[in-house]
Amino acid sequence: MQVTIVGAGVVGLCCAIELLEAGHKVTVVADRQSPRTDSDRAGAIWLPLLSNEDGEEPAGYLDRVASWSRTSWSRLTRLVDSGLGPAAGVRMLRNHELFRTPAEPPPYLPEILSDIQVTDDDRLPAGFEYRWTFATYAFDVPRYLAWLGTSARALGAEVLNGRVGSLDQLAEVPGDTVVNCTGRRAAELFGDPFLRPVKGQLLFHDPIPMTDAFGADEYGVLPGPDACVLGSLFTFDFDDEEPSQADGERIWNEILRWERVADDAVGIPPGLLRRSRIRKVQAGVRPYRVRGVRFEVDSDTLAGRPLIHDYGHGGSGFTFSWGCGRDVAELVTTL
Repeated sequence: MQVTIVGAGVVGLCCAIELLEAGHKVTVVADRQSPRTDSDRAGAIWLPLLSNEDGEEPAGYLDRVASWSRTSWSRLTRLVDSGLGPAAGVRMLRNHELFRTPAEPPPYLPEILSDIQVTDDDRLPAGFEYRWTFATYAFDVPRYLAWLGTSARALGAEVLNGRVGSLDQLAEVPGDTVVNCTGRRAAELFGDPFLRPVKGQLLFHDPIPMTDAFGADEYGVLPGPDACVLGSLFTFDFDDEEPSQADGERIWNEILRWERVADDAVGIPPGLLRRSRIRKVQAGVRPYRVRGVRFEVDSDTLAGRPLIHDYGHGGSGFTFSWGCGRDVAELVTTL
């Protein structure tokens, strides 16, 4: 079958690869390709989070989240085990999620993360009393997206530059089936009332001698060989998409509080972070959907052709992308 994917971020590219590996012909249409996509402006690890508002998700959604997360984890494991991790920008590190009150992970998470520790801890940075600690995958985002694009083309994907900004333009794209991976632009195309743009911001600090990542609430620290990334916020109300000094101050002041209280405690080693060593600041927008990812077949919008919606991944695009792509490929075979 000839399938056209609209959108070339992490979700669209993983979907393209899954479809190509299943034997379909694939065209990707997008006016923004890496390094100009919203995905390029993320700091990313594998961790299902911030994909919907609690209690607003449809029936069965959390089962889908578990399945998408598990499939993506398996795919990343195969990638790293094959020795391609460095070339693809994927590596494993230890992550600590910190909480101010006890918080239990969803049941599927310990099934995937066999080493996860869920415990209280009286030697966490000030204000925190509970943590999850586990090994997970971290992404060098520019390298990973470049690798996905190269892999899709090598498998035979045709990538076209073009903006799809209306339903009339959507109706003109080629293919027996169309997959909507437009992210936040789906609000413009379909008037989705549940889709909201959410702004984040990243501070790129010089590399530091630390191998563990940390997260709490809307903040995170992700060390890497090229930079230590501090972020990332989850701001619903914003005036523009440019970085702001106020957001930078919020991130910096919060993360400075995460220094460890003893040599063998969990936290950032004291003195490693210095404001003078921040060399770049960037902001980006996530496609957050209150009811979670829209993943369904739309038989009405394109007369005579199925349209598969796959958008609204919020803070979990890198975590869900392979799982959603696999489900698209399986769905296409039934149409």
